Amino acid sequence: MPHAQTQIASSHSHHAISCNHCDYHVTNIQPQAYVMDPNGKRISTDSISQSMTALYGINQQVVEAVMTGENEDDNAKALHQMILTLSGKLYRHNCQQCANQFSLNPQKDNHACPHCWSQSIVQMSGGEQCPKCQQGKLN
Repeated sequence: MPHAQTQIASSHSHHAISCNHCDYHVTNIQPQAYVMDPNGKRISTDSISQSMTALYGINQQVVEAVMTGENEDDNAKALHQMILTLSGKLYRHNCQQCANQFSLNPQKDNHACPHCWSQSIVQMSGGEQCPKCQQGKLN
């Protein structure tokens, strides 16, 4: 089941791709970082450290030191594991079966379309066959 997601102040750019044969269009194909809130909801963010501070009250400098490897004591290792568990990146995908677009974290989510459950999905980056017309290329 796909995770719900929201946005925390984000200024990331929206790169788009379109089919060169039909009107199929995809916006925002750039990966989007997220942090899970205490209720398990994925919150999109431009800064994992700022979001960890806002959501969990952890000092931002401590989070950044752990994420960059500057702090490696036992507490830092536990915090690093917590950060890895509660954060990730969402990548835009399209379903080759039903042509729906969706985001998922390939390292943590089921590798299937949340609309039709097909496993025939492709991460969008450009160059893929259009799932709508099956004739054009996305670029």
